[in-house]
Amino acid sequence: MELLHDPAAAQAWCEDARSRGHEVGLVPTMGALHQGHLSLIRRSAEENARTVVSVFVNPLQFDEAVDFESYPQDLDEDARLAGEAGADLVFSGRLEHFFAGELDAAGELPAEHLRDPGPAALGLEGDYCGAETTWQLGEYCYRVLG
Repeated sequence: MELLHDPAAAQAWCEDARSRGHEVGLVPTMGALHQGHLSLIRRSAEENARTVVSVFVNPLQFDEAVDFESYPQDLDEDARLAGEAGADLVFSGRLEHFFAGELDAAGELPAEHLRDPGPAALGLEGDYCGAETTWQLGEYCYRVLG
């Protein structure tokens, strides 16, 4: 099982696997792996020749910094568990990888990069920016790894 942090290296890994005729399954997570995650990883390993697990805790989706800081993060343990469940690659990038050149000086994603949620935003207040970036991260992982 490999652990990669560089998106280009992870993309090359996936492209190499596909060029050899291997189907590549992706299990996106925020880490803190539990039995539900491990079940998905095992299922992906059964259905695909290669399985990639992404581990990324998006600080932008937390309205309060204390919530992000208290979120359990142990990449070594997550990688160990993922490998035991059948993952071939664990990819864990940094925020800058996912939004290269798009973050402002404060490390925030400027509003022009967010989709207009319409009336749904009225009930989301500060949570919308982070929730939107979560969808964008998923799209990024599928683009790069899938």
